[in-house]
Amino acid sequence: MRLHNSHNLNTKMSNYQFINLSYLEEMSGGDHATKKTLLNMLYKELDQSVPKLRQLYQKGKWDELGKTCHHMKSTLSFAGNDAMIRANQQLWEMVTRKNYQPNQAEAAINFIEAHSRQSKREIKLALKELG
Repeated sequence: MRLHNSHNLNTKMSNYQFINLSYLEEMSGGDHATKKTLLNMLYKELDQSVPKLRQLYQKGKWDELGKTCHHMKSTLSFAGNDAMIRANQQLWEMVTRKNYQPNQAEAAINFIEAHSRQSKREIKLALKELG
């Protein structure tokens, strides 16, 4: 899946594969400092929440896993990675319905981890473009 950022972060157009900053651009109102703040918050949240998914899954803490997935919904909307949003939603629904399927949960977490790593790289690039 290729996502394109349709907004100009600095003076050049940026194309990203794993993030789409349209929602972030809208929320910042185009304000440079706000964009940087939101990107830094997004990076930090991905850096903290995504590893937590794995930890909770490995410990069998399904309720806490569901809470973390629910918390990540708003974070992932800022990242704009629709595939990662869907994987998180599927994991959250599995947990909230108490329909525990370890293989599917593992696959969703693997997917989220991989996309999170790529998203964080692109967030760093966007921050660099902002200066």
